[in-house]
Amino acid sequence: MKKMFQTLKTAFGLLARDIWAGKIVILILLISIHITKMLFGAMCPVVLFTGLPCPGCGMTRASISILSLQFVRAFIFNPSIYVWIVYVLYLAYYRYIKRTKIKRFVPVSVIVFGITIGIYLYKMIFIFPGEAPMTYMYDNFLSRVYPGYREFLNNFWKI
Repeated sequence: MKKMFQTLKTAFGLLARDIWAGKIVILILLISIHITKMLFGAMCPVVLFTGLPCPGCGMTRASISILSLQFVRAFIFNPSIYVWIVYVLYLAYYRYIKRTKIKRFVPVSVIVFGITIGIYLYKMIFIFPGEAPMTYMYDNFLSRVYPGYREFLNNFWKI
């Protein structure tokens, strides 16, 4: 039991050092996300540029739903949240508990990204446009610079 507490103490210490080492990048990301959300009403570059949801759309809402114990709602927002939770725990285990190089990092990452893309394609084929987050943002960059962009998208979806 004492060894487990020592391992956790070491893990949290390493996590704190990692966060402190990346504090400038973290701060810049948080500020840019906040400013982008205030100015454009969205924080996703894919949505802002194309108006289409990206594979990660709904992850923030799904995360908040999980934290509030609304697991079905999280699944509706983005089912891949559960794969990402397992992935992050896997990475954290090797980085902070075992303190070794992550085993099979590339194949595991490819599987996680593949599942995420697969879920995205399913939602784009069968759900888009629908309930948030699978909605179209009409005021996007491409629709402003290319007048026929929305008509082009209407060949695939009724937006």
